Amino acid sequence: MWLLLACTPNYEEDTSHLAEEKREEVPWSPVEKGPYDAGLYSFSFVSSSNRELYVDVWYPANKPEVATRAQYEPFSFKGEAYREAPIAKSETKLLVFSHGLLSVRFQNYGLCEHLAQHGYTVIAPDHPGTSIFDLGDDILAHHIFIRPDDIQSTVDHFWSKVQDENDFVYGLLSSDQYIAMGHSLGSQTVMAIGGATYDYEAFMSFCAENPGDRACQIGADIEPTDMLNYRSNDPRAYAVIPMSPGLWYTFGEGLSNLRESMFVTGQQDRVLGYDTEAVPTLAHSPDYPELYFPKTGHYGFTEMCTIMPAFSEECTDTSGDFTEPEVLREALLGFVLAYIRGSIEEEQEAMDWLENHGWSDSVLEFRP
Repeated sequence: MWLLLACTPNYEEDTSHLAEEKREEVPWSPVEKGPYDAGLYSFSFVSSSNRELYVDVWYPANKPEVATRAQYEPFSFKGEAYREAPIAKSETKLLVFSHGLLSVRFQNYGLCEHLAQHGYTVIAPDHPGTSIFDLGDDILAHHIFIRPDDIQSTVDHFWSKVQDENDFVYGLLSSDQYIAMGHSLGSQTVMAIGGATYDYEAFMSFCAENPGDRACQIGADIEPTDMLNYRSNDPRAYAVIPMSPGLWYTFGEGLSNLRESMFVTGQQDRVLGYDTEAVPTLAHSPDYPELYFPKTGHYGFTEMCTIMPAFSEECTDTSGDFTEPEVLREALLGFVLAYIRGSIEEEQEAMDWLENHGWSDSVLEFRP
């Protein structure tokens, strides 16, 4: 087990296993810090599609006595994670995060750290061609449809590392099954991973009526064989959490195949409009829960305003049209964790919390 504790002589009782058990007994609350610290580990590799992918890993850790919080390079900010802190829990469950267009793998570092503090492992790759490091480059249809392959390749590679006894993350996961989370364009990525099937005719029909739509301009030259040949559905992804969902027209009725999901939506979304993107996505999908925020925009579900304060007009808005960031952050972190523990893992305490969460309708509505 990856509990980095001092070795004890053979004649003494080995109580190392009790440290993890004791931590698990801490009363659970979805909005409070969990029983662990968050560790941060990073690596890169070249995928089978010959794409160099940079990956961050958040995991349950024990903070060293002398420790400084990790910096999210190349930016200068820090969250609550500690770089390569000792692993505190083995055989954890896995979540994977897919970032939005012109964003970065750690755009939701607060959520990833929170889940790690509650005993989960989260991994997130940058998507070349659509990350913030590609700002100014032309975005091609290939960059959109290759993203599910990025996720699956990352899971494949990380799973091989977990099984390597010489690797830092050896033994960290219980399996390569995972929950896929994504924001904006990342929502389209994880819906494809989670069972939604592409529909070329539906996409072309939408674009014929909406030729100015950015997605249609990017995908103008794509052929049906191109769309269908990209790696998408991954049976290992047993649940999906799309945030600011959109691009439903790349799936059409194929959204009916989507596996268990919770949609996170904002009425004030000015990038992927609630009525034009979120509502049709939900209408074409099975009847899954919606976490609806009436006073939240597109980037409120991310940490991008912390990473780059001038990233969007939402970051500097003082009109009062948006829920305060700290309130939104607490609600989002709590509901994602409670949904995983309650709806997916069927823990009664979490299910009760979802039913009696206490938030007012002016902040959010949980629509099971």
